[in-house]
Amino acid sequence: MYGLCSKKSYIIYVKYKFKIERNDIMKTQNGFTLLESAKDVRDWLAKQKVTRTITRLQVHHMDAPSYSTWEKTDKKVFAEPHFGRTQSLNDYGKRTWGSGASDGHGHYIAQHFNVFPDGKITTGRNLNSTPIGIRGWNTNAICVEIYGKFDKGHDVMNAKQKEAVIYLYGELCKRFDIPVNTSHIRPHCWFTAGGTYLGKYNSSRSAKTCPGTNFWGVGCSTSGFNKFLADVKAYVNGKAPVEEKPKETKVNKEGKVNVSSGTLNVRKSYNADSTKLGELKDNAKVKIVATVSNGWLRIKYKDGYGYVNSKYIDGIKDIVVEEPKVEKPKEEMTTYYRVAIGSYEVRDNAVDEQEKAISKGYKDTFLVADTVNGEQLFRVVVDSFKSKDDADKLVAELKKKGFDPFISIYKK
Repeated sequence: MYGLCSKKSYIIYVKYKFKIERNDIMKTQNGFTLLESAKDVRDWLAKQKVTRTITRLQVHHMDAPSYSTWEKTDKKVFAEPHFGRTQSLNDYGKRTWGSGASDGHGHYIAQHFNVFPDGKITTGRNLNSTPIGIRGWNTNAICVEIYGKFDKGHDVMNAKQKEAVIYLYGELCKRFDIPVNTSHIRPHCWFTAGGTYLGKYNSSRSAKTCPGTNFWGVGCSTSGFNKFLADVKAYVNGKAPVEEKPKETKVNKEGKVNVSSGTLNVRKSYNADSTKLGELKDNAKVKIVATVSNGWLRIKYKDGYGYVNSKYIDGIKDIVVEEPKVEKPKEEMTTYYRVAIGSYEVRDNAVDEQEKAISKGYKDTFLVADTVNGEQLFRVVVDSFKSKDDADKLVAELKKKGFDPFISIYKK
């Protein structure tokens, strides 16, 4: 049965088959209430007659269902997804634990509150009933389950849900005068399966990773969990928590869309609440231009850019840019005209000829070892010129002095 209740409530009948209780403020169904704002939480808590001493708050994530379940199942299967999922959790409690799980008010759900991805909250177990949450730490406790799987590589808590989590814990602390510290607010993963308190997450000893190895974007180390508590404390003290803007890092990568069914939404910004720009089909290639610290990716989309959740992109790799091959310009060979006065098989004979030229004033005469028809010869070169005319002039001059000169061409 679905209905609404408030200070001013009234009953209406629809086609005489069932009745709906209406109210201007809060919706109810099967004894569960939907809280849609901090004021709803505050007003609802104020009306509860709580006789049980409450000094502790537990922090959990649901693990399963995850954000994907919310989008693909709950919002499609249930006429009202918040109540539908809450009733499903209640049915699970009854099947799993039987009558021993009853809160005495017709409910079997383990937790007192559920916080959904869209920032709305449903009540669960009666506040006067001990939760089925953390072994050894249920007495005097309220159990809160946050919809999603916040382990690394999975869901990243969106802004609306984060805001709701803050004000729910904040209002609970104010209503029951609970100090905001780790003596009174603890995550499930700080305990062993047997209920031993560890004081921090220990991958080999903790009962679970709950509320996630990336809870609040930092995980559940002592320092990480304290960041969550700092936001709750800021709310309790009347200050808005400082929201760190996710950082973008430029990259040049590519990947492929991997969705089991349907399509992947492309958003205007890096969160699921942002304006939808379009869709990408499974296996579509994407060019990634930036990674975002909250788990999203900035991609090239149509004539501009968009954002997608990285968990739906596989095979991410660097784009290898091949530099265009630039052919080196061929070095121009320079032609030299060597004026020689002899070639000798025996080096000493070449040296004698060299000394003869030097004695006649050609002091720059030098020897060059050349291979001609497979034989090594020692050539006596008097000088070398770029101009053939200059070489010809020297040839004429050497002939007059009794040498037998000739020109050999050399390129380099």
